[in-house]
Parts: sequence; C-alpha cells; structure tokens
Amino acid sequence: MNPAAATSGRRYRKRWFQRLQRWNFTLGTIAFLVALTLCLIGALADINFAALQKEQRVRESELKGQLAQFLLSIREPDGSSLLENPQEFSAGSRPLNVVTLRRSFFTYLLQTGNAKVFKTGDISFEAPRACQVEYQGVRKDGTSSGSLRTCFAAVLADQSGRYVYFSLRYPSSKIERHRPGRPLAEVNRVVFTFSGQKQGRLTLSYQIPPLAKSKYPSQLARFDQVHELAGFYAGEGGQPSRLVSGQAFESLVEEDGSAARNYVTVVGRLDAALFQVPSSDEQWPTSALKKVNIGVEVYDKAGPDGKAEALFQVSAGQVGTPLVSLTQAYLAAIPSRASLQVRATGAGGNRSVVWRSDDDSVSQSTTRLDGRWQWLADKWTELIISKAFLQSSPMVESQNLRIGGVANATATLTSTPFMLPDLATRAFTWISGALFLILGMTFYWGHNNWQLRRIRKTAYAVVVKRTGEEHLKQFAARDELGTLARVFYLVLRRSRSRDSNLVKRLREEQAMRAEKLRLQEGHLQNRKSILDAIGHEIRSPLQSLLNITKELPAVQQQLGRIRRAVTALFTANSVEEGLRSGEIALSPHDLADWLSRYARNLDEAGRKVKYVGPIDEIIVQMDSMQLEQILDSLLDNAERYRIPGSDIELRLQQGAFSVELAVFNQGPAIPEAGIEQIFDLGVSDGHSGVNSGLGLFASRIYALAMEATLSARNEPTGVSFALQFPWRASK
Repeated sequence: MNPAAATSGRRYRKRWFQRLQRWNFTLGTIAFLVALTLCLIGALADINFAALQKEQRVRESELKGQLAQFLLSIREPDGSSLLENPQEFSAGSRPLNVVTLRRSFFTYLLQTGNAKVFKTGDISFEAPRACQVEYQGVRKDGTSSGSLRTCFAAVLADQSGRYVYFSLRYPSSKIERHRPGRPLAEVNRVVFTFSGQKQGRLTLSYQIPPLAKSKYPSQLARFDQVHELAGFYAGEGGQPSRLVSGQAFESLVEEDGSAARNYVTVVGRLDAALFQVPSSDEQWPTSALKKVNIGVEVYDKAGPDGKAEALFQVSAGQVGTPLVSLTQAYLAAIPSRASLQVRATGAGGNRSVVWRSDDDSVSQSTTRLDGRWQWLADKWTELIISKAFLQSSPMVESQNLRIGGVANATATLTSTPFMLPDLATRAFTWISGALFLILGMTFYWGHNNWQLRRIRKTAYAVVVKRTGEEHLKQFAARDELGTLARVFYLVLRRSRSRDSNLVKRLREEQAMRAEKLRLQEGHLQNRKSILDAIGHEIRSPLQSLLNITKELPAVQQQLGRIRRAVTALFTANSVEEGLRSGEIALSPHDLADWLSRYARNLDEAGRKVKYVGPIDEIIVQMDSMQLEQILDSLLDNAERYRIPGSDIELRLQQGAFSVELAVFNQGPAIPEAGIEQIFDLGVSDGHSGVNSGLGLFASRIYALAMEATLSARNEPTGVSFALQFPWRASK
C-alpha cells in the first residue's frame, strides 16, 4: 500500500473521530433512545407473536375437544343422533308437533310377560330426549306446579301402522282413577287438543289395567301405581275410543336434594285417524300431520272433593324448550362460538349441508376479558397494528361421523381469525404508553438541546462578531441551562475587557495596511501616466513614418506591427481603468437559461452554435453584459480555428464547487508549450491583419473581475476554452 495514501487515510479517520467527539452527548443520547425504543418494539413484537402462536395452539386443542363434546352430546342413548333429523331437532325452542323418529319408543309397561312379578320400581322408561319438549306450569295461587315433559312422534315408514306415539312426565298427587259413570272433571286427566286442517279434542283418563283386573283380582294393590289409558274423543259420546292405547305409572323422584315427589309417566299411541289427516300414498308421516299443532292440559285432583285443578295448560302452537337440540348442544359444547358445519355425501356424490350453526343465528359470545380497560386495549391495538400483519388464519377441525341414512358425513368446526389475545392487547397498550413516554422525553430533551444550541450560537456570534453581548441575558434563568447562559455571559464580558488592547493593535495594523494600499495605487497611477506619455510620443512619429513609406511594403508591414502594439497598450490601460472604475456589476443569474437563449439566437443568425447542458436552475454571480463580451471574443476565436461546417458547442456542467462554461470547437490543437501564452497581450495568430491579440487578454481580465477563471485545454477532437464560476448550493 502507498505510504502517502495510508497517511492520508489515517488523517481522514482522525478528522472524523474529532468531529464525532464534538457531538458525543447528542449522539450518545440518541443512540440510547434508539436502543431503548428498539427494545420496546422488539418486546411488543415478541409478545404479540408469541401470544398469537400460543393462542393458536390452545385454540386448536380447544376446537378438537369442543367438536368431540358436541358430537357426543347430540347422540341419544339408543345410538341415534340428532343430525338424523336436523330440521326438527335444530331449534332451541319449538311448539308441540309430531316429530319424526327412526324407531318407536312405545311399549306396554304392564304385559303378560311381567305381570306375575310386576313392580313399578322395576320399570325403566325414558322417551327420546330430542323428542321431549318442556313447559313450566303455574297453579291458580301463582305457585309453580313444576315442569311438564311431553313428546309426540311418528316413526318413519312405520311397519306396525300409522300411529303417533306420545309420552308425558309431570309431577302430580296420587292418581285418582276414573270409574264408569263418574264425570271426567272430577278425576285426574290429560287433554290433548289438535289444531290442523280440522280441530280435535281428546281426553285421557286413568283406569285399572284390564290385565291386572282379569288375572289378579285379589292382588290389585300390587298394581296400584300402574294405570291403563282410556281416551274419550269429543263428539263420540261416553265410550272410550279404540284409537287410543297406552299406560302410565307413578314413581317417587328426588330432585335437587328436596323431598321425594310423585311423578306420573305416560306412554301411549294414537291412531292417525284421530288427527283426521287425508289418507294418501304419501310416505308416513305425511306433511299434513307435520303441520298439526298440539296442545296439552294436565288436571290433578289433590283432595277427595271438588273438581281437578289444572296443573299445566299448553295451548296449541305454544313454544316450549326441548330437552336437547342441536342449537343447545352447540351453545353448551362450543363456547368459542366457532362456525360448525355438517356435510354429507349424497347418492350422486354431491356434498350437501346437513346442518350449520349459522343458520340458527346463534348469539355470539366471547371468552375475552370484559371491562372498559379491555375494550380500550382492544380498540387501541386494532387501530395501531395492521390486521393483515398479525391476523391469524382460520383454524379448522374436522371429524368423520356416522348418521343413520347418511353416508360419509363430516363435521367441520371453523374458528374465525382473531387479531390478538386479550392479555396481549393489554400488554401492548401498556408498552405503547411507555413508548409515548419515551417520545415525550425525547421531545423534552430535543427542546433543551435546541435551547442549548441557541445559547451556543449566540455565544459564538458574540465571540466572532464581538457585538450583541447582552443577548445572552435572555437565556438567563434559575434552571440548569439558564445558569449556563449566565456563566457564558460573565465569561464573555470578562474576555471583552481583556481583549481591548488586542483590538487596538489590530486597528493600527489595519491602518498600516491601508497606507500601503494607497502607496501601491499611487505607483499604478504613475505607471499609467508614463505609459500614456510614451504612447503619445510614439504615435505621432509612427503615423508620419507610415505616410512616408507607402511605397515600401516591407517597411509598412513592420510599422503596422508597431502600430498594433501601441493600440493594444492603450486598450489594455482602458480595460484596467474600466475594472477599477466599477463597471462590473455582479448579480445572481440562471446561467443555464441565459446560455440556452444566447446559443439559440446565434444559431438562428446562422453562426452554427449549439448549447449542451441543463435547461435551468444553475445560479451563478455574473455580469451578463461582460459575459456576452467574453463569449463574443471566445466565439470569434473558435470560428477562426474550427473545421469548416462544424458546430461550435457551448457546454455547461455543474460540479461540487464550481460551474464550468466551455466553448468547444473542432479543429487543430494548441501547442502545449504556448497554451498559456495565448492569453498574453498582443499575442495573435499572425494571419489576420485586424487581430491585435487583445481579445483573450481582455476576456481573462473580465472573467477575474467576475470571480471566474478562464483557461484553455486541448480535447481529443478540438479545443475548449473553459470559464469556471464559483458555485454554492442554495440554502
């Protein structure tokens, strides 16, 4: 490596290090603030991304469990699923209608096979949960009479006939059976009302089971809690209808730790003829049967006298609560409220939707923390962080399942994307507050740093200009910066008193320099007077010699050279005198715009001058009239030496510290030994009788007056005369 280059590099690095040392406090503080800000931003990003990933893992696990819990909760004890009939088992509330089941739940509680050892405690019966609808009852005195669970269903393509199966379960006092001849109003009974194409009313009463009465007449007490149903249809007189069959039993049930209470469970079936639906070849259950609304009234007789009291009065079309439904199972098993969709493959291979949670408009709920602070944290996070930046993709969990009558069913649980977990948004809000505190501290520091710079600038101006000393007083205060300003003021004031002798000595030196300049000006004036006198004494006899020697061409030629030299001497003196008289008036001009117009005018005049450079925005200090005179001299010189027919180029380019205007012509090069001599007074090409060699000399003098320099240089294809102006970037 070159030792000189290495030394230069070390000096350069040393200068930069010294500059950095001057800004050590500002740069150090900025570095610490930037590092602290980056740490907080990194903490925000790390917390948010980590919380997002952790939340995704937790939610994936939750979705798997929720989907499994949902599928388990919709499966009935007999193995069937609510999805086998989603149209009827979906809603969270519905009226009493005939629903469709795939198998019958009807059975005779007391039959020939078990009559011999029959005990009501051995009876185990429960109607399908999806079929049962629950209603709350109220007595006349306003107290609750408990809940009634009732079910009406038909079996799809029932092989045993067209029946509507029903069950009831309700709390009651001891059943008082109906005996022939006794009014129904005085005993326990159940009344069904049917509201469809035709109205109907069916009353069910409780009687002694015929099997017990015929085979075990002496053991009727053993069958005291099991009853046979007798149905009396309105308009058929007092005889029981043969279209109704069923039984009921009583049992003591303890609920919620309270005392045991007597419950009545009724199971039976109704012939389709009772509903008066039109007979057709339509598949059972028919669409007309599905439209029948059913009402239930339950009457209980608690005492020996009087009429039975109404425990439950459910009108036809009144909405009740199913024990289970797809909506209830969804709400209970899926607290995340993710979108659930069950699809199945049909006969043609097409995928169809069996059920989806969005169809029932299930109200959305959330497990996020509540409160005003959480709401503010969520809103702030949503405002600051782009959803596209931290938004998670939807999570999907699927599970295959078997549904009766459906092949290849799939349950899919889809969780909608979320922005950030609630805890992460709260942390983000707190750290955002810390960032704002840092910004506030930065503003406070910047304000004081600006104040400190003002103090430094004012102190520097006082030191350099030695005026405005009192301006430092405006910063004086009781705080730290004010105390510093007062110290500067006192130090500068004391320094002023010590520098008075130095100022006096400098003024004396300035006076001595002014005297020297006056003497030099006198010498220059004396030189001009001498040159004027010499020129005057030479011009008169020279003219006489020219007149005498007209017949001598060789002598005329030599005398002409002497005459041109004398003329050039007088012209040079006039140029110097003009410069001293202040004819150069500098002002800012857009050199690019001026030069392009100047070249265009010359080119239109036929002088074949082209401008090469920027269009505008090159501002320099110049005298446009003197610059035009300089360019006229340079263009005259270029036209003499250019290749005939070639263009003269006015080239303008801007450097870091100067602006260069070059006049280029294609032609012979200037000998390197004489490239500076062409600017001397009287130097000419010697081929023109009118060329005195003054043009380049005067052009350089006028360029110097405009604080510019003029030089010549050889180019590969010609010669350029370069005029360089000083240039500073505008503030």
